[in-house]
Amino acid sequence: MSRKRGFTLIELLVVIAIIAILAAILFPVFAKAREKARQSSCASNCKQLAVASLSYAQDYDERFKFGWGPNNLRWCTVWMPYIKNVQLFACPSYTSLAGYGTVCEAGGIGGYDAMAQFVSPAETIMLSDNEGYADGAGGQGADRSCPPWHTTQYHNYETVAYPPARRWYSRHNEGANYSFIDGHVKWTKYQSTFTDAAGTGSNMYDRN
Repeated sequence: MSRKRGFTLIELLVVIAIIAILAAILFPVFAKAREKARQSSCASNCKQLAVASLSYAQDYDERFKFGWGPNNLRWCTVWMPYIKNVQLFACPSYTSLAGYGTVCEAGGIGGYDAMAQFVSPAETIMLSDNEGYADGAGGQGADRSCPPWHTTQYHNYETVAYPPARRWYSRHNEGANYSFIDGHVKWTKYQSTFTDAAGTGSNMYDRN
């Protein structure tokens, strides 16, 4: 008469160890895949925001609106008639409804810059992933997305005022989505948007 043989304790421990190793390998892969999907959704938001900005410019003598101006009027407020859906301001990888910001050098504070001022529109950043807040007029604007050589507390990047925890520029798989003046969107690493930290080289934040 045959006897049924069960698993020994050693065999069970080996199986559990194998499962744990496989989980440790696969979970990061799944996490990256999920983040890639959120990155694609974010890129779609950036594209629609860029189209809204270009539509605004066409209606206002080919002049863009970035940053904020008198009476705290932000870019997100003046773009709203061309968006009509505040969900577009929400990056799926960020907890706030204010997930994007216009760049500083491209438009400046309160900038109403003409299209003709941008020498290389396909290489000049208009908007990117960021961290911010809602304004009182229904817009969901963020601080400006700036190169690292800017040194005041009003710029949203890694400084004493904005510690390393606020790294919007590594939000999507160690990179971020960027909209450009010509309307196209691409993911890239923050370090690829400028030549050197001193700001003496060419960079994607400068309209010239």
